[in-house]
Amino acid sequence: MAANLHEQGYIFTKQGNVNLAIEYYEKSLEIEQAIGNLWGSAITLMNIGELAYGKGDLNIAEEKLMMAMSMLVQSKAYLDLVNAMILLGAVKHNDKNILAQSFWICIFLGVRIETVATSASCLVQAIGGETKASLLIASATLWLASERSRDEPDFDQIWRYANSPLNICFDARAISFDKYQDWYESEVPKNPKQYLPELLVVLRELVGDSWVFDPAGLPNTEPWSHLAKA
Repeated sequence: MAANLHEQGYIFTKQGNVNLAIEYYEKSLEIEQAIGNLWGSAITLMNIGELAYGKGDLNIAEEKLMMAMSMLVQSKAYLDLVNAMILLGAVKHNDKNILAQSFWICIFLGVRIETVATSASCLVQAIGGETKASLLIASATLWLASERSRDEPDFDQIWRYANSPLNICFDARAISFDKYQDWYESEVPKNPKQYLPELLVVLRELVGDSWVFDPAGLPNTEPWSHLAKA
């Protein structure tokens, strides 16, 4: 029943009938919560939050997304948590704290590179593309794309996504295009063994004491996961 109502909400969303979509998502949410389905409730709350954001109802969007994030943490659904954080970051006008946490998960779990690039681009815009920290984020995004997707048949398209944060950094510096290669060679970090620990320090500073999840408690899905506990 909840799935059917959720599907109707999705259909109305695609049709542009936002109010009716929210109504059906709310009905689905009631059932999901009644049966104790945390993950299903969280996904429905994310949908409601995104629609509320599109309507300009920022307070409602923030409330729903915060609820969704709490449930996703309890469910250990970290990949979905990244998307919820990207949405909440937008709702809260490029909230650096939330976006830094989303990118932290991107580093340590196997998040799709398109999502990694979105998380990174939002964070770079939030802290300013002209900053050194932004170059660390952009470099890490390219490195993750190479590590995770080099053998994918659509790697060229993935690589274009992965370059988005670096392009923001380049544009923020108002450098002429003919100087791009010189800038890239001289300014953009290349060795992840050197810049990754520095990036993690930056992310920790951006988050402070406001972690939504335990950064040391993420599953060990990457060879460099031990750095999360350093």
